[in-house]
Amino acid sequence: LMQPPASWNLNYATSVTGKFFQKARNTQANSVHSLVWTPDARTLLAASSKGDITLWNGLTAKFETTFEGSKKSIRTMVWSKNQRRMLSAGDDMNICYWKTSMTLAQETILGAHTNIIRELSFASTNQKFCSCSDDAEIKIWDFENATCDRTLKGHGMDVKSVDWHPFNSLILSSSKKNEIKLWDANSGTDIHTIHDHNESVNAI
Repeated sequence: LMQPPASWNLNYATSVTGKFFQKARNTQANSVHSLVWTPDARTLLAASSKGDITLWNGLTAKFETTFEGSKKSIRTMVWSKNQRRMLSAGDDMNICYWKTSMTLAQETILGAHTNIIRELSFASTNQKFCSCSDDAEIKIWDFENATCDRTLKGHGMDVKSVDWHPFNSLILSSSKKNEIKLWDANSGTDIHTIHDHNESVNAI
């Protein structure tokens, strides 16, 4: 019986790679920018620089199918905390809503940013999520209404990564300006900035 990753979160031995398993390769050799498991942990989704999303069998690493997720490169995919919806975004500057059946939901936020969207992150309540972009902005969105609640500005350069706190209304972000910022998601206040990096901080 194959169990989801959450069933093994206290068994660290299951996260150690003992040996090389198998290489999975599509017929089209495009860069892969984002990887996520489906909620049942049986299928791996791979988003490419061409805008395709490829489904791979999680047990055999065999190709299942591929479909167009965007006309341009997809940079990020993330499931809601309740695993009922998935969001994707990238070079087309739109945010797409997906059902668990991997069909597009009715909601799509067109022109969510004015430059490439780098990352998305959900709040623990699933009611909000945030996005970051090379337009130097972080935006907080109402998930159900697909509307922007607040825009966070302060990095001054490309925002490369964003992460919503697992429990609290706090957001971490990092930028090309070699810094990390901590934000209050409710007020939009820049709480603290870390300047201890010498190069662009691309992931947090």
